[in-house]
Amino acid sequence: MVDFSSICIGTAQFGMKYGITNQYGVLEKTSISSILQLAQKNNIRFLDTASVYGDSEKLIGDVTDGENDFEIITKIPKVPGPPVTGKGIHLITTAFENSLSLLRQSNLYGLLIHHGKDVLMPGGGKIVRVLQSLKESGSVRKIGVSVYSPLELKRILEVFIPDIVQIPISLVDQRFLNDKDDILGKIKRKGVEIHGRSIFLQGLLLQEPEGLPPCFGEFKGNIRSIGRMAEHMGITKLELCLSFALGMQIVDKILIGVASVREFEEIIGSSVHEIRKLNYWDFAVDDDNFVNPSLWKVSP
Repeated sequence: MVDFSSICIGTAQFGMKYGITNQYGVLEKTSISSILQLAQKNNIRFLDTASVYGDSEKLIGDVTDGENDFEIITKIPKVPGPPVTGKGIHLITTAFENSLSLLRQSNLYGLLIHHGKDVLMPGGGKIVRVLQSLKESGSVRKIGVSVYSPLELKRILEVFIPDIVQIPISLVDQRFLNDKDDILGKIKRKGVEIHGRSIFLQGLLLQEPEGLPPCFGEFKGNIRSIGRMAEHMGITKLELCLSFALGMQIVDKILIGVASVREFEEIIGSSVHEIRKLNYWDFAVDDDNFVNPSLWKVSP
């Protein structure tokens, strides 16, 4: 039986239509309840949310009814600036108090800076001090940051050492694994918890290349190669991507967004395979226009 305890459910789809391949829209409360029940049965105890994920926090609070069945991580909204002012600090504390209220929790496992670059603004140290204060008060056990690139993380580490770092990582996005300075190894040795997101790249890696928007034209071959390898191994593309992610021992938690109960059942029902002997780095794409969703030029 596959151990899914290192999975953290990404809940953006609980409160908003998120993901380029999301055909279901916002999840209904009954579906969220079914997903969380299935998560518990499979020893999945972590939820990742954010104040900007629509009604996600409220729906989690409603469904769990304030019980401590899950370790919850949320994120602060983007801090205005530069520079960081008292107004920005007030926004952080108010947003966090609102998150606790919506989630019906007295404290949380983690609180992340959603936009890592906010820390790099003049006065960015004030953001860190607010989070540290919340940690010292017992309102949150771990503080951290969500980043997009190794360079961004390196600059943030000059400001503070987070408890949690959330990074994008997938078969095609191996920038952190291939970093010449071994940035993941360095923070791991400091006791930092590493969470990986975008392992399916918003579901893009699971799609048929022919049906993708024109902006992905030059990358269709990369997605096609994932399909060929999965077929060669006799597994699905989902299982290949999942096996890669769960096989990375340096990563503590793997975030998986769920757009429907059926999707989650497929994930739970999948098999994880040994792929260490594969040259999985052959799938890596060193192009931000592909691996960074914020740069995708997709027509609405």
